[in-house]
Amino acid sequence: MVTPNITRWDAKNLEGWTVTNPVDESRKIIDKIKNNVDVIIGVMHMDVDNEYGVYGSGVTDLANACPEFDVIVAAHGHKSIPNKMINGVLVVENKNAGATVSDIHVYLERGLNGKWKVKDRTSENLIIKDYAPDPELTALLAEYDQRAKDDAVTPIGQLVGGDLAPENEIDCLPQAMVQDTALLDFINEVQMYYTDAQVAATALTSMTSQMREGTIRKCDMASIYTYQNTLYKLQMNGWQLRQFMEWSAAFFKTWEPGDVTIAFDSSVRYYLYDAFAGVKYDLDISKQPGNRIQNLTWMDGRPVEDDDSFVVAVNNYRATTQLLAYADIFKEGDELPKLLEIDVRGDVGGVRELLGEYIRTVKGGTIEPHVDNNWKLVGNNWNAADHEKAVKLLREGKLALSENADSRTLPGKAITTADIAAF
Repeated sequence: MVTPNITRWDAKNLEGWTVTNPVDESRKIIDKIKNNVDVIIGVMHMDVDNEYGVYGSGVTDLANACPEFDVIVAAHGHKSIPNKMINGVLVVENKNAGATVSDIHVYLERGLNGKWKVKDRTSENLIIKDYAPDPELTALLAEYDQRAKDDAVTPIGQLVGGDLAPENEIDCLPQAMVQDTALLDFINEVQMYYTDAQVAATALTSMTSQMREGTIRKCDMASIYTYQNTLYKLQMNGWQLRQFMEWSAAFFKTWEPGDVTIAFDSSVRYYLYDAFAGVKYDLDISKQPGNRIQNLTWMDGRPVEDDDSFVVAVNNYRATTQLLAYADIFKEGDELPKLLEIDVRGDVGGVRELLGEYIRTVKGGTIEPHVDNNWKLVGNNWNAADHEKAVKLLREGKLALSENADSRTLPGKAITTADIAAF
């Protein structure tokens, strides 16, 4: 089964379908089969904990409601859980991209009545890179593996004048999160070109996204745009845009006096934060979420009015999960943006393919880093010397930022003047 939150991500594709809750469905099935089976294993595309506060979107609810499960194989969280007992149910989960695999053993014992009963369960997660590839399978797939690799490094153009993303000031904090960069400006430029939009928004799709100066290869498109999203074209007004921007800006924790680095809401994954193009704005992290977008104007300096109407380019994920449905940005009763076109230039592919197409056909194979500096973070009123000292101590390993909640979040605690005072 899958998480019921598919209604957020695939709302348009699920129109006309009823999505029920995995807990309810599992309960029905188990009640029907439990006297006729020896082992019950659930394979679920949902994490251990609930997501967005939705009941039944995590396997913990499932194990609590259906203790008849012997094993539940969870997913979606991109983390390794080798063995966790929840209400007597063994739960395992694996990292994404096949990095781990669970080795599960279920031990059964036959009773005097001839029926089998689960006596014990054990599991461990194996780290795939620690194992040698199967030579026979490797040989069988070698031709196709090489073909894919050759295709990936096919040159499609040149980047001249520098890298698309600056080096990170602090190692684990992508610079594109805290300042305008040529990297996200380029993606937004492409999205605006193919949609004729006045505004575009894009997230950093990987914390290591980068395109280095020199030859641009086909695989570099996946480096700067990890996901297979498609391009959507929406009509929006100024009020809706501001709500969208405020939702995105909640990614940052509120700056407090004494903070000398930026902190992030550890419950928000980094790909939910968008950088916007086509408008100018300040993002004031000293203010509470919902009041952070300041000085919002068009590029010519005119204020963006609530009743201004314009076209916005975003990917399908952002459109279907947040902008075209009642979710975190808009509530029941709010007017939603209008969908104008889905899968723009789908004949070429998704956003990733459009980036390559733009380099080849629109820019003639050559691009340069360009930053329009249309936005900036403000409100982090630290002493510059204190900030530089914190950065130095972090680079030297004498201080460390708080651990990320997982691989898709950023540190939730700032370095403070008290932290650097001892050095």
